[in-house]
Amino acid sequence: MPENLAHAVDLHQLEIFCRIVEMKSFSRAAESLFLTQPTLSSHMANLERTLSTRLLDRLGRSVAPTRTGLRLYEYARRILDLRREAVQAIDAELGLVRGELVVGGSTIPGVYILPGLVGQFKRKHEGIRVTLLLGDSQEILAQVESGDVEVALVGLAPKTESLSSRPFGKDFLTLVVPPDHPFASRKTVALKDLRNQPFLTREPGSGTRVLMETTLVKHGIRPQTDLKVICELGSTEAVKEAVKAGIGLAIVSRKAIDQDLRTGALAAAELEGVSFERRFHLVHNAERTASPVATAFLKFLGTVKL
Repeated sequence: MPENLAHAVDLHQLEIFCRIVEMKSFSRAAESLFLTQPTLSSHMANLERTLSTRLLDRLGRSVAPTRTGLRLYEYARRILDLRREAVQAIDAELGLVRGELVVGGSTIPGVYILPGLVGQFKRKHEGIRVTLLLGDSQEILAQVESGDVEVALVGLAPKTESLSSRPFGKDFLTLVVPPDHPFASRKTVALKDLRNQPFLTREPGSGTRVLMETTLVKHGIRPQTDLKVICELGSTEAVKEAVKAGIGLAIVSRKAIDQDLRTGALAAAELEGVSFERRFHLVHNAERTASPVATAFLKFLGTVKL
C-alpha cells in the first residue's frame, strides 16, 4: 500500500471496522456507535476503496471479515487498544475523570437497572460520555474479555479467570400468563400443570434461561423434554409481547413485568415449591488497566444499594 494511502486510513474508520467485525452486524454496530447505517456503510466503503480490497463479506444478516479483513482487524485492534491506554495513562497522571465509558448489560439489568445508575453517575461527572451496550449475558461477557466493554452487569457469573466479578442486586423470576388464561386467577401453579402448556423461552446464552432451566431440573422438570417449548425469543420484551398475544406461557424477570401487572396486560403466578432467585454480577476485566472513568464508575457503584 502506498504511503499516501496509509495516511488516508483514519482511526475512526478502524473503530467502525472493528465494531462491525465484533458485532457481526452493520445495524448493531451502527446502533452501538450512534451512527446511521448508511453513514457506517459509507465509512466502510471508503476504507475498502482506500485499501483497494474487500474487508467484509455480507452473509445474509451477518457479516464476517475476509482473510485480508481478519489481518487488518488484528492490527486495528492493537492500534485502538494502544490509543485507549495512552489516553488512560495521561488522564490518570492528571487525576482526571473524563472521556468515554462503555458499559455492558444483559437484558434485565441493561434495560431496568443500568440506565438509572448511568444517569446518576453522569450527573456527578458531566464531562464523560457513556455508551450502554445490550446483549445476552454470554455476549456481554465476551465483550468485557475483549476489552470492548469496561464494566458490565449481567445475569451470569463469569467462568473466565481474567474476569473479576461481585454480586450486585437480586432478581426473581416468575411465571407469566395472558390475563384471560385459566392460570391468571391462581396465586400458585403446580409444576406438573406446565407440561401440556405452550411455552416460550429466551435464546441460549440468556441468564434468565439458564436460571429457569437449572432450577426446573432441580425440581424434576427437564425443559427440553417435559415442556412444550414452541418458540425461542431474543429478548424479554419479545417474550412479553408473545405472551400478551396468547402464544404461550413464559418464566421471566419480575422487574420486566411490574408495569404490565399494574395495567392488567399480564398476570403472574408462582410455581409451587420453586424459587427462581439470582444475583446480578458486576464484571470487569482484571487483566486490563481500567480507565479513570471506569474506576470512578466502579467506585460509584460501590455506594449503591439495590
